[in-house]
Amino acid sequence: MFAEEHGFCEIVGSPYYMALEVLKRNFGPEIDIWSAGVVLYILLSGVPPFWAESEQGVAQAILRGIIFQRVLRVWVSRCWSVIQSFD
Repeated sequence: MFAEEHGFCEIVGSPYYMALEVLKRNFGPEIDIWSAGVVLYILLSGVPPFWAESEQGVAQAILRGIIFQRVLRVWVSRCWSVIQSFD
């Protein structure tokens, strides 16, 4: 059970869904919103927002805010195709 004055301090779960606050070990129940956002991102794009060859690499990508670049290229390409279809 979560007590507001204590917060959470253990890191558990898959790194792909971890919020930045989890990695900094200062978080509360709001991190579930981040995880839901990651799930939505995966549903929309087909890939996780942060990617690396190892769990530690994924954690570093989250800490640095490095979004998986292939996804950005795909989204830009899809958006450009939609924009061009309006001509």
